Amino acid sequence: MSKVHKTGDSSKTLHAVQLLCEQLTALVGQPLVGSPTYLTEKPEAEDDAEPVEGLIKKRKPMLFLRKVSQHGRRLDLLFDYGVEGDYETLLESTGAYSPMTGKAGGRGYRLWLVFPETGNAAVMVSEVKGRTHVGEVLFHWLRCLNQRDAVTFDAAGNRAETAWLRWVANPMFDPDRFASIASEASNFSLTLRRQAKKSDGGPDEGTVKVTETGLSVERIGGVMAVMLNWWNNRQNGSKGERSRKGAEQVEALVHLKMDEEFDDGEISFKENNKQQTITPNTVDRLFIYPMGEVPPSSEAILQAAKSRLPPILSALDMNIDLDASM
Repeated sequence: MSKVHKTGDSSKTLHAVQLLCEQLTALVGQPLVGSPTYLTEKPEAEDDAEPVEGLIKKRKPMLFLRKVSQHGRRLDLLFDYGVEGDYETLLESTGAYSPMTGKAGGRGYRLWLVFPETGNAAVMVSEVKGRTHVGEVLFHWLRCLNQRDAVTFDAAGNRAETAWLRWVANPMFDPDRFASIASEASNFSLTLRRQAKKSDGGPDEGTVKVTETGLSVERIGGVMAVMLNWWNNRQNGSKGERSRKGAEQVEALVHLKMDEEFDDGEISFKENNKQQTITPNTVDRLFIYPMGEVPPSSEAILQAAKSRLPPILSALDMNIDLDASM
């Protein structure tokens, strides 16, 4: 679950449900291919030439919004999302083949947006498969599309940008969920990683990994404190700085004295028969809620979210009528 809000002129009011519904409906069936970027320079003429043979072609993510439906102050979205395939051809049982260029192995994703009567934030409930959170992808596309629509260039190439709506999705801290991990998860382990070094001190091609498993119950409190620190500092510094700081914190928990400096630290645990691995840069995954091996129905996901949201909404002072919306 994430909190969705807009940034910009707070003095202007928006009918956010309708505005977002109209923008999303206009995207239904349109292929959103590649990774969108903000428009900072005048675009060059598109080059339709084929890539030079032998060059590595970057695989493209492909997002397709299939359906948007509105239920009061809730929007229900259905997506297909995947990445262009690795293989040159798709082989048929008959021996025939078809090119894989421009095709992706897609999966379906569901997402819900729930809005209050008034306020500057809504709630996003997003289905996660593997490590893909389609809500993050969607809102990055919306930000870039809005920004690009607001940019113009004159004949001399001078750039002008009018005000545009910037939607942002932020993860929400769930104290009940955090407490349940401490009390119900099992098989906690600590892992440190660093680049291997040659005898002369130069960098090697390999990776050194040190893992401690079988942590006692008495040590779980210290592990949870480190993960809470990662959460509170998840936007501080660069990704590399967070990784190195996290490695120091994990090393302090490991029952083994080491003189080497590590590049990254991981904390793993098992929950609902699923292995979870958290780093300083993936701590948001703490608030992904496992719901079993079989994909749950949309009604089950909404009811599970409804049961978890009250303490979160209260802490954030968000006034959403869950009975009417979910």
